Amino acid sequence: MIATERFEDFAANLQKEIEQETGIRFGIVEKHQFAAIPIVKPDGSVGMLGMAESQAIFDYLGAQGLVDDKGRVKDTLRTAIKDGTLTLPPALTPHLQAVRDVLRKVAGSLNIKNSADRVTIRARQAVLDGPDFKALWDRIKHKTTYRVEFDNEKLIADCIKAIANGPPVSRARVRIRKADILIGKGGVEAHEQTSNSATILTIEEGDIVLPDVLTDLQDRTQLTRKSLVRILTECGRLTDFKRNPQSFIEMAGEVINRTKRLALVNGVKYQRIGDESYYAQELFQQKELIGYLRNTLADEGKGVSR
Repeated sequence: MIATERFEDFAANLQKEIEQETGIRFGIVEKHQFAAIPIVKPDGSVGMLGMAESQAIFDYLGAQGLVDDKGRVKDTLRTAIKDGTLTLPPALTPHLQAVRDVLRKVAGSLNIKNSADRVTIRARQAVLDGPDFKALWDRIKHKTTYRVEFDNEKLIADCIKAIANGPPVSRARVRIRKADILIGKGGVEAHEQTSNSATILTIEEGDIVLPDVLTDLQDRTQLTRKSLVRILTECGRLTDFKRNPQSFIEMAGEVINRTKRLALVNGVKYQRIGDESYYAQELFQQKELIGYLRNTLADEGKGVSR
């Protein structure tokens, strides 16, 4: 692909193409998005929130105008997450922090700048006419095109290889410490027993309840379940998942996301259009430069410089 439009437009169109070709969905809240949130059941056992509650959260977000009918994130949701004003129905409020963490990964960032901080940056002619700047400008002034090559099959193969060569996953262990509980009018106090050292026990694989690894990794990586099934079955590390599910999921999610970033960065190629196609240095006199105070440094008597 050769980009002929602005980078912002090209990035948006590329995202749409990736979604169509690979099934990866960006900025979309799925109905099952919250089903794998861990909870403590009334009997003390650990389980998952479940599809019914996940559907209820999804419906609530839609009713509040935070996502559209297809689950696409709106700026109102990003603002609510940033301002800490996100709420849930009373019955689901205990899970607010976990839901917020999931949505923060899906929603992305909201960059809001204060218009009162805008300043006009005056060009310093002495710097523009200096030999150092002219030498730099001669290197960066040429107009270029760029292309992004993204091979989904290569991405999956690279993820398989990276997980196969990833760090080892040790067995799950639990540390047991004893404490005395004192209940009085002032409340409840706990005092650890200093005479007893902490006991560390290794959990046997048969005693571990395996979580929904596909849903968890899909939330972390935004890959399709089909792609994740291939990666997990061909990486040869499912035994590690049984040995320590949480440690394996964290390792696999980090490896996949790192591989994705490298695939996109390595796929960007720039090519000069020609020696006669370049930006003139007079651009600094013809165009007004605008900056924000938090991103600029004041140079007394010499204007504002980046």
